[in-house]
Amino acid sequence: MAAPKFNLYALGNNGGVEKKYKTPKEFDLKAKAYFDWCIENKQDIAINGIALFMGFYDKKGFKNYLKYEEFVPYIKRALTVVELSYELDLRSFKFGGSIFALKNLNREDWKDKTEQEVLQMITNVEATFGGATVQPTQESTTDTQLD
Repeated sequence: MAAPKFNLYALGNNGGVEKKYKTPKEFDLKAKAYFDWCIENKQDIAINGIALFMGFYDKKGFKNYLKYEEFVPYIKRALTVVELSYELDLRSFKFGGSIFALKNLNREDWKDKTEQEVLQMITNVEATFGGATVQPTQESTTDTQLD
């Protein structure tokens, strides 16, 4: 007996939804169409904007394509264009939201904290004063300072 329709345990069903875009080229063309639409309609480029324009429910669906190796360069390029849009906003007076967006889009490059590592090595020095040898204790310190 064959499995009933929509049975998740049927052969060949991996339980996931079919890909919305079959090829990276199709994905890339739709992303470019979004950027063109934003320019024509004088709209700001946004990550949720591209996700909705491309037919996803949210940005997670858009970023899920990162698991497909052939789509990775196209997704990264689209995200870079979105990041560029926020960077350009930093030159205007509407930069508060852009700073927040940049920090969340690319956490490695956009952050408030700075790190400094200071390495200091004190070597053992011997000094002789009137026949008595004085040896300071040897210290080795490593300080990490976070601003």
